[in-house]
Amino acid sequence: MMSATIFRTLLAVLALAGASTQAIADATGSDAWKFRLSLYGWAPDISGQAALRAISSDLSVSVAPNDYLPHLNTVFMGSFEMRKGRFGVFTDLVYMDLAKGVAQSRDLVFDGLPLPVTASADVDYALQSTTWTLAGLYNVAHDTAWTMDALLGFRYIDMRQDVAWSIRGDMDGSALHDRSGVAAGRLTNTDAIIGLRGRYAFGDQ
Repeated sequence: MMSATIFRTLLAVLALAGASTQAIADATGSDAWKFRLSLYGWAPDISGQAALRAISSDLSVSVAPNDYLPHLNTVFMGSFEMRKGRFGVFTDLVYMDLAKGVAQSRDLVFDGLPLPVTASADVDYALQSTTWTLAGLYNVAHDTAWTMDALLGFRYIDMRQDVAWSIRGDMDGSALHDRSGVAAGRLTNTDAIIGLRGRYAFGDQ
């Protein structure tokens, strides 16, 4: 697992890359192909509810970046754009893979039954998330310092979460019959996107 220090350094590098360093292959003439590659980084708060079949109650999730950054295994955020004249294609990919284990937890509820006070659970949680955007571009207006594109495309989201648990301690006659197990849930969604995208250059070109 990538350490927190290494990841925070990488995230800072990606953020600077997305903000100020872009690999652009420019060709002369308005009809020449132009390419733009951007790497970036952002770390939002994450909140929501996770419903897994083997665990009857929803798992409420609310974590800040300092909680999940140390547990990231893999992360990638980047976009690529190619255009010729007024027309172009844009794609963006955000991938995240994180995992965390908790020992002696008493927060889980199975089939509506809480753990006995004499028992606790070791829990391992994993989340993989992919967000992919693909859109066509058409430049509707531009000047020396700014440009405005209309875009039409789709966004695909794929999220998978896994929970593995192992109950320890005295069950004290509880009706729970599985002292260990694995539960998984997955969500996929595809939406059309349409809108305007602008860019303004501050300072010298």
